[in-house]
Amino acid sequence: MYFLYILSGDLAKLLYYAMGVGYPMYKTHITFENRGLDACRSWLRYWIVFGWVALLDVFFYHYLKHWTVYWSIKVIITTYLLMPLVKGADLIYRDFIKNFNKNIERNVRFIIGK
Repeated sequence: MYFLYILSGDLAKLLYYAMGVGYPMYKTHITFENRGLDACRSWLRYWIVFGWVALLDVFFYHYLKHWTVYWSIKVIITTYLLMPLVKGADLIYRDFIKNFNKNIERNVRFIIGK
């Protein structure tokens, strides 16, 4: 737990953006350019999950920003999403977000009449 207090503030913020945006952006680009769109499925699931996490963060930031370990927790969440051994983004997408997004899509189609 002491590690979380060391890795806080600007260092954790930099690590979060490097890990959560920079590295996945690079890997998505390389995968797309070298292997095509079908090979990008895992990275697309990561971006969908990351987008939902970022959207939730918008709503909860006001309450959580005062925590000393706020950015450290975001680094841990991003690490979980990126770990190839666990495939956290794929698991969260499959177990939670996929059905939720389908419900949203169904409601939007009903509203716009398609």
